[in-house]
Amino acid sequence: MHQRDGARQPRSLRKAAALLVSAVVAGSFFSPTGVAVATAAEPGTGRILGRLASETGEPVAGDVVAIDESTGQAYSATAQSNGAYAITGVPAGRYAVLFRPSEAAMPDAPYGYVDAWYPNARRGDGAARVIVDVGTETLAVDSALCAAGRVTGVLAGIPGTYAVALLDEPTPVDPFDGDTLVAELDAAGEFALRAPAGGYELLVYRRSGHDWHPYAVAETRVEVESRSPVGIPVIAAPAAGAAELVLRDDDGGLAVEADVILRNTGSSRVERDGLTDDAGRVVFEGLASGTYTVAVNGVERTPSLVVAVHPDLRAHVTEPA
Repeated sequence: MHQRDGARQPRSLRKAAALLVSAVVAGSFFSPTGVAVATAAEPGTGRILGRLASETGEPVAGDVVAIDESTGQAYSATAQSNGAYAITGVPAGRYAVLFRPSEAAMPDAPYGYVDAWYPNARRGDGAARVIVDVGTETLAVDSALCAAGRVTGVLAGIPGTYAVALLDEPTPVDPFDGDTLVAELDAAGEFALRAPAGGYELLVYRRSGHDWHPYAVAETRVEVESRSPVGIPVIAAPAAGAAELVLRDDDGGLAVEADVILRNTGSSRVERDGLTDDAGRVVFEGLASGTYTVAVNGVERTPSLVVAVHPDLRAHVTEPA
């Protein structure tokens, strides 16, 4: 089962956080006793030092990345088994610090830990910012990680390849592009993923070719508690249909290469987009049954153009000249 879970970040910071692998890796400096040792900073830079720990105060190994708010550049270090880390050579500026605990370092967390923004905030826009000054040390940038909860459930009723995501932020276009809490269903239609405590909407994605598309929102809101399991009642996803549209521009001509967005009238999270061809035509396959409004190049059609999608049928909509 394909699973990728962790703290979710606003889209503006996802790309920056993804630089963890290719970031400028600042060295971690530790004494034999395990205490972070301040070393000479590079000219014109400062340092960020601290400790990664569980909510019970036990040290946690893992990675730490500081993301420059103005440039998106990432500077990283590794928290050792004692939790201490040191990021040096950090240019002056404002940073958001992200802690990524090691998968192996979770003895007191039954479902593991999830990523945390300093100070233990799930979202980047809720994190306290760290200000680094030239030639100074920014100390006590610590994290007290909370153990995750586990969410399990079953999706039933329709064939296809699906994934389930827990969301408390704007809907990602591709749930596996970034750090969304998401898990692909196994052959039995079951899913299991871990998540930090909090309230979430449960969104079903459907795969079409190599792409994932938001499909339907479950009626039940998910409330997750640290160290606790949550079982979701069987989710009956609606059957799929399709829609074919032929659109015209404001002058009455065919809308060629227009960016078309379908939005499900029952949920702001379920939408699809595509480009019209030379005949002003665009086709959307694998839509959950329901009604959808149409927006062209970011502007909703007025009067509203509504498309009704029915199971196993293709809706045809042609605007008059």
